Amino acid sequence: MNGLGEASDRVLEGILARLGAPGGYEAFCAQVRSAGCCRRPVRLAGRVRGAGTDGEPTVLFDSAELPDGVLLKACGTRRETVCPPCAWLYRGDTFALVAAGLRGGKGVPEDIGEHPAVLLT
Repeated sequence: MNGLGEASDRVLEGILARLGAPGGYEAFCAQVRSAGCCRRPVRLAGRVRGAGTDGEPTVLFDSAELPDGVLLKACGTRRETVCPPCAWLYRGDTFALVAAGLRGGKGVPEDIGEHPAVLLT
């Protein structure tokens, strides 16, 4: 018993069983990495259907095949206190956009760097 009660013991046992299954831990780690190691990922469940070459409906993706039956998507917050990995990614994107706006690049003409710029705070 972990001191949190019988229900939490059952939850912990379930988690350990899923992670201990063949390939379970590796699949879980791959999913966490694909979500950018987000601290508070959005958990998406469902399936995507499309039409096959014969016109019959086909399941293209089913979250039931993933660990815990959900797809993890990064929360995307900008606040470091909420999720440092997502805030770090946003900070990098912001720097790239501001730099491109000041010196050109990423779809902004290169001669923009010759224009005067003032940053007021």
